[in-house]
Amino acid sequence: MSLSLKRCLLSVAVGVMITAGLVISACGGSGSTKDASSPTSAAIRPAGSSETKLTLTVSDLHFDKAELKASPGKVTIEYDNKDAGVPHNLHVFKGRDATGASLGMTDIATGTTQQTLTLTLEKGDYYYQCDVHPTTTTGQLTVE
Repeated sequence: MSLSLKRCLLSVAVGVMITAGLVISACGGSGSTKDASSPTSAAIRPAGSSETKLTLTVSDLHFDKAELKASPGKVTIEYDNKDAGVPHNLHVFKGRDATGASLGMTDIATGTTQQTLTLTLEKGDYYYQCDVHPTTTTGQLTVE
């Protein structure tokens, strides 16, 4: 084999290896996963990007859960009114009772119906109630 052909083949082989290395590096390699604590993933994840999904059901004029827990950030509550013919809603307040700031609520809707309430919450205590039945349909949400 001539010297010029050997150099040509060597150049092609080196080019293929460099290209393969760049492709593997860009794709994260085979079976690669990013650790949440790695500097790369932490830099591209916005602060407070956690999301909590909760379910809450009202039946016989009571919530099925008097206490809920969530992580700071986006909190989505799937609210299910199982009381046929009875109006209910979900209303969330900052603090431990309804005297705190109103943070959001679903519509008052006659059951059976399902609604979703999504809020962005920071660490702290929150109170929730049905505005139609505030003496029997209440609960506490702790964000920690």
